[in-house]
Amino acid sequence: MLRLRFCLRLSTLMLVVFGLALLSSGLDSARADEVSTSGGPVTQNAVRSNTPKNVQEIIPNIYGVQTETEVNHGRIEPASKADESVRHWRREKTTSQEPIWQKLENLTPAERENALIKLELPTGMSQEVLAQAEKVEDAWNNGAYGHALYLFRELGKLMDIQQVAVGVSWKTPIETPKRQNLWGSDVRIGTRDDIYNEELDFDGGTGHLFAAVLLDDAGTFRWTVNISTDDGASWSESYSWFAGYEINDISATVVGGFFWVSYTGNTDQESARLRRHLVSDGSSDATYGFKTIFDKNSEIRDLDLSANAEATNNRVYYSAILADGSLVLFWDDAGGLSFVEVATGVVDAERGLDSHWNQNFGSLHTWFSWIETDDDVHIAGWSGSNFNDFISELTGPVARFSSIGCWGDTVICVYENLGASTYWIKYLTSPNGGANWYWSYIGDTTAVGSWSPNVTGRMGGGWHVVYEVEIGGEPDTVFHTSNPSYWLPWTSIVPVNDFDVTTGGTVGPRIEWVPGNDYGTIYVASGANYCYFDRSNWVGVAEETRPNLTVPKVFTLNQSVPNPARSQVTVSYALAEESQVALKVYDITGRLVKTLAYGMEKAGYKEVTWDGRDEMGREVSTGTYFYRLTAGDFTAARKMTILR
Repeated sequence: MLRLRFCLRLSTLMLVVFGLALLSSGLDSARADEVSTSGGPVTQNAVRSNTPKNVQEIIPNIYGVQTETEVNHGRIEPASKADESVRHWRREKTTSQEPIWQKLENLTPAERENALIKLELPTGMSQEVLAQAEKVEDAWNNGAYGHALYLFRELGKLMDIQQVAVGVSWKTPIETPKRQNLWGSDVRIGTRDDIYNEELDFDGGTGHLFAAVLLDDAGTFRWTVNISTDDGASWSESYSWFAGYEINDISATVVGGFFWVSYTGNTDQESARLRRHLVSDGSSDATYGFKTIFDKNSEIRDLDLSANAEATNNRVYYSAILADGSLVLFWDDAGGLSFVEVATGVVDAERGLDSHWNQNFGSLHTWFSWIETDDDVHIAGWSGSNFNDFISELTGPVARFSSIGCWGDTVICVYENLGASTYWIKYLTSPNGGANWYWSYIGDTTAVGSWSPNVTGRMGGGWHVVYEVEIGGEPDTVFHTSNPSYWLPWTSIVPVNDFDVTTGGTVGPRIEWVPGNDYGTIYVASGANYCYFDRSNWVGVAEETRPNLTVPKVFTLNQSVPNPARSQVTVSYALAEESQVALKVYDITGRLVKTLAYGMEKAGYKEVTWDGRDEMGREVSTGTYFYRLTAGDFTAARKMTILR
C-alpha cells in the first residue's frame, strides 16, 4: 500500500502545475510536473509512520491567488476513539414510538384512494404470517381500508409488527406543490422534510431525472422515489417505502430501464435489499418486488450502487461497508436475480463509501473509495477479476465523505482532509490507471471549514465537484467547480444553493451529469431539511424565465404539509393577481388561533410556515384546525391535524 509521506520542494512557482503535487516518498526533483512515483501498487501491509509532518507547499485558493500555507498532516484524535458520540459521521439511532400501520391510518381519504400497498417482511416468516400479510394487502388495494387496518393490527399478534415495512406505489404521482417547488431559484424535490440522505441519477433514453431521499418521518423511517420529466423544473413522488426501524443508508442508480434503490432492512440493519422502478414513470416494478442481496450477520453501515449505463447498460454493482470492517461487493446483470460476490480483501473499512463505473475504461472498469478505521482514505480499482487497492492517504478522525470519479485511464478522488485546524477538500488523481498519483486542494484553505465533497466524471465532460463551506455566517454555501483535465486549474467556484446548509453533518450535496450536457446538484437545506435541485445552466438565468415560473392563472389554497403535523407545518397558496391577503388559523370552535399572513401581496406562488404556536407563543394542543385564505374576492378553507 502506497503511503503518502513526502515533502514537496519547488524551485520556481512557474513550474507548478497549478498546485498539483506529485505523490512520492523522497521527492527531490525541481520539476514537479515531470517526476513520478515508483510504478505499481505497494502491498497492503506497508508500514505507515504516525509521526506528524509539516509540509511547506503552495496551494491555489478559490480566487486563483497562490498562498503559501503550512499544513499539519498529523492526526488529531477525538476525545475517546471508542466514544462514537464524537465521531460525527454516525447518526444517533432512534426508533418509532407508534405502530407501523399508524402511517396508513393517518392518510387522508384521497391519499388512501391513491395508494397501492405491499408489505415487506423479514425472511423466514411462517405461512400463517405470509397469508395474513396478503390479506392486509388485498383488503387495502380493493378499497376496504378500515378492514385492512384491522387485519394489520391482527398481524401484530403473529409477529413483531416493527419488523414490517410498507411500500406505497402512488397510482398518480404526488406533485410537489408549486410554491414549494419553485421557492427561489432552486426546485424543491417532494413534500418531505427531515431528510438525511439523497441520491440523484438520470435515464439517457427518456431524459428523466430521478432522486431518492431518505428521511425521519416523526420516528418512522422512509425513503421515496421522485421523478422529473421536465429537466428538473418540477418533481413528483412516485413511490414511498417506510418502516418503524431506522434505515442506515440508501443508494441509487439507473441501468437497464430501471431506477434501482438499495437500502438496509430489518431492525438489526443486517439485510442488504434492492428494489427497482420503471424509468418511464417511476412506478415500482411489482413483479420484481424486493430482493435480499446478502445478510452477513453484521450491521450494514454504508451502501453504494453503480452501473454501466453508458456502456452495455446491463450491470449493477452493489457495495457495502459492514460493522465488522468488511467491504463487500456484489454484481449482477440488469435482471437483478442472481448477484455474484467479489472478494475485496478489505477488512477495516468504516465509512465514506463511493463507487463509479469507468466509462471508456482500459483495464479497470469500476473504481471505489472509502475511509478505513485508521482514518485513511483508500482508492481501489476492479478489473472484473482483481480488486486492486492502490493508495491511501490520511483524512482525519471525523472525516465522513470520500467520492470517486473516473473516465478512461484518469481517476480522481475527493475527500475531507484535516488541515492546520479544520477540514479542507483535498483530491488524489491518477492520469494512467493508478500507476502515478498527484494531489492538491480544491477551494479555499483559509475558510472556516469545507466539507462533504462529491465528484462526477461521466460523459467525458471533465471533473465536476460540489462541496459545502462554513463561511462563519448564514447562509453556508454549496460550491460547484470543474476541471476539464486532471492537470489544468479548477474553474472559479460558483455558489449553488439558495438556502442554508448544515456543514459538517451526515448529509452532503450530490452532483451528476444530466441530459442537455449540463450538471444537476441536489442538497439538503438546514432547518426543516428539505431537499432541493439546481442545474448548472440555470446560473444567471432570471427566475421569471425558468420553466414553470409563471404567474398563476387561478387563486389556489393547497393542503398543508405534512398532515398530520407534529411540529411545524407549511401552507402554500397561489395568487393570480396582486391582492389584499389574510391567511388565518382557527380551532374547531371558530376561535382565531394564529394569523399567518396579512397585507398586500404580489401575484405568484406563496408559502408560509407555522410553528404550531398561537398568538401568545403557546403550543397548540392535539386536534383539528382550519386555515382560511382570503385574497380579494377569493376565499378558501382547509383543515389540518396537529399531533402532540
